[in-house]
Amino acid sequence: TMLNSTLFEILRTFDKEELKKFEDLLNSPFYNKNSNAIKLFKTIKKYFPELNSPDLKRDNLWKELYPEKEFNYGVMKNLVYELTRLSYKMMELQSYESKLIEKEFYLLENIIYRSSEKLFNTQYKLIENILNNGDKFYEGYFKHLSELKFLKYDYIYRNKSLTKEKSLAIDISEFKVYHNLISLFKSYGTVVGFF
Repeated sequence: TMLNSTLFEILRTFDKEELKKFEDLLNSPFYNKNSNAIKLFKTIKKYFPELNSPDLKRDNLWKELYPEKEFNYGVMKNLVYELTRLSYKMMELQSYESKLIEKEFYLLENIIYRSSEKLFNTQYKLIENILNNGDKFYEGYFKHLSELKFLKYDYIYRNKSLTKEKSLAIDISEFKVYHNLISLFKSYGTVVGFF
């Protein structure tokens, strides 16, 4: 039978540049420590872009990977699973890389647990500058402001005293209300045909 159709379905969506990036990901020991998954990909790569050759059967690929070993369904299934998992990881990373402001927020969240005031303040100011220097009327602006203030609140809660930070709680609430009102008006406008 042909290899896992989910794997092929994902790989068919990759363009040349993405295939190169996927190969880089496979060769990165941070993401992949299975050299046989790399070999399997290199074998499958010969059949791009269609990936519909009758040679793409499990036993044929096995012969290319392990010419002197008898076919083992369990080992092959695990290799296909690993390559499928890594292809999902590739798409996840691409999605992450495209979300510029969200990446900065993820970093700030991580810094909170490291209890470094200098790191926190530097990253906080960087995000604040991005928000203040950008388009203040994009849909997620107040949502991002609310999240930023909440992360500051969280940092102070974990590392200091909140007694003097009541204004932060008020800012968080106000920005959430603004965001929800904008979303509500936009939804209403879409339904009745204003937008």
